[in-house]
Amino acid sequence: ANNQAYFRLGHRIDVDEAVIPWKGRHKARCYNPKKPFKFHFKKFMLNDADTGYNFNFYYYGGKDETRPVDMPATTWPVVHLCSSTSPSLHGKNHLVALDNWFTSSRTHSWLAQHGFQGVGTVGPNKLSLVTPKRPQGFPSGGIFKKAATRNKGAYLVHKGRLLSGDGRGHDCYVTAWQDRHPVHVLSTYPPTLGSCRRKVKVNGQFVEGDWPRPSVVHHYNKTM
Repeated sequence: ANNQAYFRLGHRIDVDEAVIPWKGRHKARCYNPKKPFKFHFKKFMLNDADTGYNFNFYYYGGKDETRPVDMPATTWPVVHLCSSTSPSLHGKNHLVALDNWFTSSRTHSWLAQHGFQGVGTVGPNKLSLVTPKRPQGFPSGGIFKKAATRNKGAYLVHKGRLLSGDGRGHDCYVTAWQDRHPVHVLSTYPPTLGSCRRKVKVNGQFVEGDWPRPSVVHHYNKTM
């Protein structure tokens, strides 16, 4: 409580998870073969992007995890971390960066509804129409066509609408950008066009130059 009261949190914050190695018996122990430590405790963390300071956290409780019945497991950590601070972070216009696991229509809708800006990478398989399993859906556009020929730095922006539980909608933007592989970003604010320095192979030789890059990609890299 003292840390949150006296530390000045910056504009850019991110939500991610950390693992603590543990091979003993415990009902909250997790197993994930893709992590550096397969057996671990999992901790969800809200961090200041500029300093790396851990501003808020809580441990995943396994079967004892308590969350609202209608709240998805990918949305609850963001809601809980952003709502359990003192002073409150609501309505302060913080930019919250999320990775693929946390990014969802429900999460971004909640962020927009409570005065946050959201930006996060999203898998193209999630960018589909509304389905029974995903009743709030994602915008159906914003991804490159498979047959299209794309050069380095090609981009595509699609404006959509996120539905929220209170019946209101919030604008959102799906941005596709061609780096080495296509990158898809969901944001609650419109992107602008910037540039980045890259070495790109042209006619068999690497050429260094400035290439187009939407601002949301830069925001995600700086914040996450």
